[in-house]
Amino acid sequence: GMSSIARLLGDSLEVEIGVRVERLGRAGGRWALHCSDGVERSADLVVLALPAPQAGTLLAGTGSPLEAAAHRVEMAPTWAGMIAFEKPLDLPLDSARISGGGLAWVARNNSKPGRPRDPDTWILHASTPWSEAHLQDAPESVVEELLATFMEVAGLEAPPVFYSTAHLWRYARSILPDIDGAWLDDPRGLGVCGDWLLGDDLESAFLSGR
Repeated sequence: GMSSIARLLGDSLEVEIGVRVERLGRAGGRWALHCSDGVERSADLVVLALPAPQAGTLLAGTGSPLEAAAHRVEMAPTWAGMIAFEKPLDLPLDSARISGGGLAWVARNNSKPGRPRDPDTWILHASTPWSEAHLQDAPESVVEELLATFMEVAGLEAPPVFYSTAHLWRYARSILPDIDGAWLDDPRGLGVCGDWLLGDDLESAFLSGR
């Protein structure tokens, strides 16, 4: 999973998970983080590695110009299907971008370095228009439609599927990514980063954070 990179980078850090920061305030010249567990945490510098709408919510009331900037960002969703086949697909490729129809990108997940070759697993990303038109659909019907489109494009009959699911990535990409790649309100000690500031992939997230 993509989070493995973050887990590796966090090995030497004190990381708390499962706690939602609900509001930012100031106390004693530092940031006060009001959290869902009722415990207030403090920090000299706050970096929001969040989609623009969520960052904008936390920036409210901070007096930072980053709040208005975050609210100006328009973001689009993507449905992602994940499918495991009982036998490999007979395709001479491991990834492809697709124009037209409901699909935008497909990749053979088990072709990545260090992954076991079996089972044959694929990630299917729907296009933005298709995702917007199917926002309220159930994951089961989404993955069925994406698989049918994939097989039609590939000209194949799908081998037996033993696992499939779909996930709605509601804030998948910004319509017009910011060329700066990251925002910093230095006087207030506030930063914002994320894949949406440069594009829509893991490389964009890494470069924005860096």
